[in-house]
Amino acid sequence: QINTMAKASLLLRVCLLVASSSASSFPKPNPASKLRLQQVLVVHRHGDRSPITPLKDEDYWQSQLPQPHVLEGIAKGTTLIRPPEGNPKHGAHGRGPFGQLTMMGVLQMASLGERLREELTGTLFTDQKPIHPNRIRIMSTDFPRTIQSVQALLTGLFEGAQLDAPAIEIDVRRTNEYLIPDPQPRQFPTQLVLESHLAKRPHLVEKEKELTQLAHKVTDALQDQLGEGAKGVSFGIGEEKSQDNDVDAMKTKKPLAWAQLSEILTCLHSRDLLPPTISKDDVEEVNKHVAWRWFENLSHPVLAKSAMWKFA
Repeated sequence: QINTMAKASLLLRVCLLVASSSASSFPKPNPASKLRLQQVLVVHRHGDRSPITPLKDEDYWQSQLPQPHVLEGIAKGTTLIRPPEGNPKHGAHGRGPFGQLTMMGVLQMASLGERLREELTGTLFTDQKPIHPNRIRIMSTDFPRTIQSVQALLTGLFEGAQLDAPAIEIDVRRTNEYLIPDPQPRQFPTQLVLESHLAKRPHLVEKEKELTQLAHKVTDALQDQLGEGAKGVSFGIGEEKSQDNDVDAMKTKKPLAWAQLSEILTCLHSRDLLPPTISKDDVEEVNKHVAWRWFENLSHPVLAKSAMWKFA
């Protein structure tokens, strides 16, 4: 869940993709060079979160979330810009304490903001052009965990000081349609058809067969922990469930979707809460397979364009 870092114009435009917890270094400018850092684009994911799939121990996961005063604190100096009609709710939104940024996630993102400030001081931020809210532009998907993540990052970036007016706007207008590859509904009706077609390619089908036993093993091991509505959760490229599929999953012993298995195991593993029958190797194999499936599907040029055209 804590992934983050890495991604050019006349005076050097740098796009920094935040993709894991390690930051790349910005070299200090050579005084003899005419090149100067003018802009940095930071693309980051959210911090540590609770599982999206509901589990039975709601009290435990609630205890992992930041207190209201913490959320109020990181939200100071920011304002959300939403469309009047609101945004459609995504299947990965979560409910109750699930799918929410944890206190660990808040601290991770604040730390990342501090590191960015250190990296950019003397290059992008100078005595002549210091860091200031009017130099910041933000877009975010409309999930509490992603909004709170960027608010925590800003807290670290501004050293926790009270931000000056005007407040930094976090634009969430229709961003759930194009900042994620699996919007609900899809940007184009044909995308789901293509996802289904690509999932039936022989090499994917063969790989799924090889890992069927693992999917059932992990699903069975998690069975006693699954909360109400767990099998109805639907998100992920190539794993969208129709209502018919939902009914089939309830009636049969179909394993949970790979995206669900991966996110539940990741959350449990980070807290040493894995079921005794699940090993770290099992977790790694599930996560590797999910990453492979996403890459195999989204590397298809037509699907990539359909899913991420506006963002890219």
